[in-house]
Amino acid sequence: MSLADDAAVKKKVVIPWLVVYNFISLEIGWLICVAGPQWGAWWAGPAMVVLLLIPHALLMKPARSEWVLLAGVGVLGFTLDTALGLAGILVYEPVGAAVTWLCPLWLAALWVNFATSLNHCLGWLKGRPWLAAGFGAVGGPVAYYTGTRFDAISFGTGAWTAIAVLAVVWGLLIPALYVLNGWLQQKLDVQANRG
Repeated sequence: MSLADDAAVKKKVVIPWLVVYNFISLEIGWLICVAGPQWGAWWAGPAMVVLLLIPHALLMKPARSEWVLLAGVGVLGFTLDTALGLAGILVYEPVGAAVTWLCPLWLAALWVNFATSLNHCLGWLKGRPWLAAGFGAVGGPVAYYTGTRFDAISFGTGAWTAIAVLAVVWGLLIPALYVLNGWLQQKLDVQANRG
């Protein structure tokens, strides 16, 4: 093995405590985002996600592609959850607005928080599209259903219909996010390292 191969192997070693930290950070962000509106503090979730991004940046040292992924997933999530609201699948408590279909800021922040896990505690899904699809088809609806238990959202079409729609959406979404992630890494990180 050459020195370059040895360096490449060392670079790919994942420090387990960082994966554990990322998982704990994901769960704390989720809890504050979902519970904040019920505490009368809809802003607590977005503020917590911003605060959690600081140690994420310092500990994980994300590449440029990951920052673009975080922003893109935030916009995608806001758009997707607004579309699900418009379709009547999800209903949001209006905070500062008179509409119940517009994705609230705390939920958009939750998407950014979720995106921090794609390369870290959920990194084991990379390159495994069927596993990612299964994970999304189960995990997505479970997260939204748990959100209904916190009264953060409600299902406008009935629980089973909403869960079925969310299973399809998330079953397609997670593998697509890994395709996007790989494309961003290729375009932004690999090419930047060449130049």
